[in-house]
This record gives sequence, structure tokens and C-alpha cells, in this order.
Amino acid sequence: MPNDLSASAPAPNVDAVIAAFGGFTYICRATTPWTDIYVSDGVETVTGYPAQMFRDGEVRFDSLFDPRAADDLRASYSTQLAEKGAYTIETSITRRDGAYSWIIDKGMLSYAPDGGRQIVGVCLDTSFMSAEQQRLKRAEADAENARAFRSRAAAVIAHETRNPLNILSGYLDLIGDVVEQ
Repeated sequence: MPNDLSASAPAPNVDAVIAAFGGFTYICRATTPWTDIYVSDGVETVTGYPAQMFRDGEVRFDSLFDPRAADDLRASYSTQLAEKGAYTIETSITRRDGAYSWIIDKGMLSYAPDGGRQIVGVCLDTSFMSAEQQRLKRAEADAENARAFRSRAAAVIAHETRNPLNILSGYLDLIGDVVEQ
């Protein structure tokens, strides 16, 4: 069920908070092609494109999707909106500079001031989390390799140490036998 949101844009302090977390807010039409009505300036940090390009229709957010996944993503947005009136999508986008960014996009249906339906949403750049997860996986693999090396080294050292000690122990036994005689 759409919410009654009469404002045409989020409050500036909301935009500032979302931007501080690497994201942006937006309002778009509830029908495809989901034309942007409002996009906060934080979109430039996430996509590399100025907000005005989205507002003027020069760039559409769904045009930043990987072309191989774009149709499936559009279908997922539509299905979630139809079933729940809201959506959460995690995907990668291609930035203006050609780099990829991972994002999480959350939105919900609401009523526009004119009574029509619109989507109000927030999009966060989660690339830093993906990079951190990869760094943690590498650190975990390095730690596992170090544990395996330590185990192998301990086994080799134990074997290499045990043989000379057994020899010394044998000599000491012989010397002890000789001394007793």
C-alpha cells in the first residue's frame, strides 16, 4: 500500500545524512521507465553523473546496470513493487568513469502531491563493504595458510629434533652402562 508523502523531495538534512553514508535519495514515477522526479546531489558520488543529468532525463539509473543483468533487475524491481509495494535490490552499476560500484537500492511506493503514485527511495554505495569483505577473505585464507605451514613445520621440527635426542639418549644410556661397569 503506498504511503502518503506530500513532500516532493526529502528534507535537506536527510539528503546530507544519506550522502555522508555514501548514498543518495530519489523520487521517481511509479511506472516504467521510472523517470526521476527528484535526485539528491549525492548521486554524483555514487555514479559519477551530476544529479541534474538524472533530473533532465539525460541519464537513467537503470541504464547503469550491467546489460547482461538489466532485464532481470528491471523485472525484480517490478515484481517486488507489485507484490510488496517496496523493493530492495543489491547489484553493481557502471560509473561514469567505467568503474563498477556495488549498491543497495531500497524504495517504496508513495503518493505524489498530485495524488499519483511515485517511488521514494535511497541508494547506498556498498563498494567499500564488498572490498572489505574481499580483504577479510584474503586475510582468512592467509591465516589458514599460516596455520597449515605452522602445523607442517612443527611436525618436521619435532621429527628433526626427536632423532638427535634419541641418539643422545642412546649414547647416554651406553655411557651410563660403561660407567656402571
